[in-house]
Amino acid sequence: KPLEEHRSRLSWLEEKRGQLATALQELRDASRQEGAGLTQLVHRAETLRRELKSLKVAAEAGREGEARAQRKLEAMDSTVAASQQRQQALERSVADLRAEVQGLRADLAAAVSAGGGGGGQKTPRRAR
Repeated sequence: KPLEEHRSRLSWLEEKRGQLATALQELRDASRQEGAGLTQLVHRAETLRRELKSLKVAAEAGREGEARAQRKLEAMDSTVAASQQRQQALERSVADLRAEVQGLRADLAAAVSAGGGGGGQKTPRRAR
């Protein structure tokens, strides 16, 4: 009977060893799958970090470009204002010169009609 008990116990131990070996293999397979999944996640995280860095650089470049454009617009605004002032001053000068030319023409016409052709007499010139 002790031999039979020993064989029975040995059989039970062999069965448990087989179950443990199967469980160990399942754990190894699960660990390998987890490792592969973890590797994929690490690669994905690294890719996302690089993309984030690129987006930050692009955003900074966009902000710098916007600031440059704003400075150019402000410079153009002041240039436009100065140009408008110069244009207004030139328009006043043109109006003054036209008035002077009309006055000179009137003086010339008056001198020609008064002198009968002018006869070589010089008409005094108006002061500007």
